[in-house]
Amino acid sequence: GQILVLLEQTDQGRDETVALERKYSLTPLTSYTLKSLSIKVVLYKTDLDVLDTVARLHSEPGIVSAQPNYIFQTLTEPMSDMQGLFRILNLEKVHTQYRGSNVTVAVVDTGVDVDHGDLKERVDDFESYIDEGAYMAELHGTAVAGIIGAALNDFGIAGVAPEAGLFAARACRQIKKGQPAGECFSTSLSRALDSVIIKKVRIVNLSLGSTTTDPLLEKLLAAGAAQGILFIAPAGNNTDQTQIAFPASDPNVISVAGTDAKGDPLPNGIVAAQAEVRAPATGIFTTVPGNQHNFLSGTSLSAGVISGILALAEGKNGPLKRDELPPYEGDLCHWQERLLDITLCSPLEDAVGMVSN
Repeated sequence: GQILVLLEQTDQGRDETVALERKYSLTPLTSYTLKSLSIKVVLYKTDLDVLDTVARLHSEPGIVSAQPNYIFQTLTEPMSDMQGLFRILNLEKVHTQYRGSNVTVAVVDTGVDVDHGDLKERVDDFESYIDEGAYMAELHGTAVAGIIGAALNDFGIAGVAPEAGLFAARACRQIKKGQPAGECFSTSLSRALDSVIIKKVRIVNLSLGSTTTDPLLEKLLAAGAAQGILFIAPAGNNTDQTQIAFPASDPNVISVAGTDAKGDPLPNGIVAAQAEVRAPATGIFTTVPGNQHNFLSGTSLSAGVISGILALAEGKNGPLKRDELPPYEGDLCHWQERLLDITLCSPLEDAVGMVSN
């Protein structure tokens, strides 16, 4: 029952807006400005059919566009199997040379536990973009943040890029206590993306998804990409899906599929083949609220792995360009080697030779 109306900041006076609200039986809930797009967004409640009303609103003068307030979900689910991410990425060797220093990664997600022993040194800034409530620590965002940037501090775990700074942008809310699932909205996500663009954050992790493309978020992703921002998002977790979820499906986003403990693709081979890169997705040991750690699974975590690797590469090489990233050829370790220009993987032929002998 909610509609977003996008207005050019100077086009619509209050009298015209009131007339519009009366004509379409719209009740204003909130409004905000997206500075990166120079657009005013008004959120309305309606008892009429949302899609029909949106279509009619597009014919009104002064309206840039109108759309439903889409709902997104964070992409993860709890599991108990174990996989050694630290070993898979050979982080012990990587961290002797590269740790992601002087790079900031935005975690657009549920709230990150900024007091967690593994994260409090790494979170440079945090903000909530959810209307109903202040910033709070939640499970999914904390887990993703830990994978990306848990500190090297003799406590808990080490993130992929343990010296990267984190901007915790709470644009999703946890649905149930103790469960990682969260929901996000066009309103909260657009505010968060506008903020990371204005702040000039270089890497943005979006571990969330929807089956529906969001036009407003498309505009923001295009604006951020034009500024050189790297957006990373998961392909999805539904084993029955045949297409990559949005925003991973957007051409300005690096799409990440998962692999299980056997190396098989997740959520399935069809979707994984469409993704740009794959990373471990099952049994990932990471941070959870309350200074604790646990195993979680899902392609949300795969996206976090890739965001961490890209932070390592930016810390080494400076700003990365999307079109200069090495192609993924089926092996994450070799992709990481090319990106960081470091030897990490045992050559296949050596392994075969050892077996033969």
